[in-house]
Amino acid sequence: MVNICIPVRDPPKQDLQLGNLRSESRWERQAIEACIQNPEVKNIFTWGYEWQGGSNVTPKYGGKISRTNGEHCILLMQDWNTRIATSYPWKGIIANIFHGPWLEQIPEIKNLVSVYQNKLAFTVGYPSLFNNPLAREHLLKFLSSENIISLPVPGIPNNRFQSNFQNNTITWAWRIIAVNTLLKAPGIIWALNQLQQDASLNLFILTGWEKNEVKEVMDNGEVIKINSDLSTYLWSQPEMQEFLDVRNRCIVEYALDWREVMNLYGRTKVLLNYSKQLGGPPLEAAMYGLPFVGTSYEEGVICQCPDYLVANNEQEYIQLLNQLLTDQDFYDTTAVSYNNFAVNMYSYESFNNNLNSILKERNLL
Repeated sequence: MVNICIPVRDPPKQDLQLGNLRSESRWERQAIEACIQNPEVKNIFTWGYEWQGGSNVTPKYGGKISRTNGEHCILLMQDWNTRIATSYPWKGIIANIFHGPWLEQIPEIKNLVSVYQNKLAFTVGYPSLFNNPLAREHLLKFLSSENIISLPVPGIPNNRFQSNFQNNTITWAWRIIAVNTLLKAPGIIWALNQLQQDASLNLFILTGWEKNEVKEVMDNGEVIKINSDLSTYLWSQPEMQEFLDVRNRCIVEYALDWREVMNLYGRTKVLLNYSKQLGGPPLEAAMYGLPFVGTSYEEGVICQCPDYLVANNEQEYIQLLNQLLTDQDFYDTTAVSYNNFAVNMYSYESFNNNLNSILKERNLL
């Protein structure tokens, strides 16, 4: 068995699934939840913040890490933090990264590689990124290929698959860069047109923003902070004027906590999101069996799914959305395929199996 230390950058709630996971150490909190269920993990420690009520939730929680137990722990962290990595003589270090060309500029990493050898590994959380040579080339400048590993993210706590075809909500879910990014997304205009044609439908736009994050990017590149209410500002834009008749069936929301997001997916029929399909929304959608349309066979959390829907242009994108909205057999086949693939790849059980394999291969268990 093994002890794990997971740094948490923001104060975790008593219940890890409370709070807005999009801003409170999402990967770290779900990794903690997964490790609680891992039979090979004896104790879990946190760095930086105490898990409030953690020891009351699970006897595995040992509190904040100290030098005494640090050298007996595997450091499992999201992104790279040199201060944490060099604080204790860890038993091993596993750092999950999204991308980071800046890593090759950190001299301490090369020193740690020579000290830990194969007991220091960088993991990539999405197979589509791991299989992309450009995502790993900066790591290969100072790491051997055996120290760069695929470790799919612990993105699915439990499977909530259900048939959603009869639902009436179309949902956009993504932390958008700017308001005009949202307005340029073809799915939003498509959805508003559907609302005009079908009085039973409604649209929920979940931006993932906090109120102080709302901004606009002008044509000249200037970034402007939006201080007015997000919904009011969005509906004041020229692109929205022809859809004012369906405004009462369109909700524009800032960030929501986990349970509210889960309730939203439970009543959603089709998901609209950013073209790359990375991050939480597509995983959560697949957990519920919600279909969505991608734009690349090479980018996305489930782009390797056998029935992955990919549009090569905007016309194909709209055609696939229309088919999902009206063809139940097509909808259900896609939903089941997405769900099966995502659960097999990103469930807590899968994360633990992959993590244990990495630890065993490096004699860390």
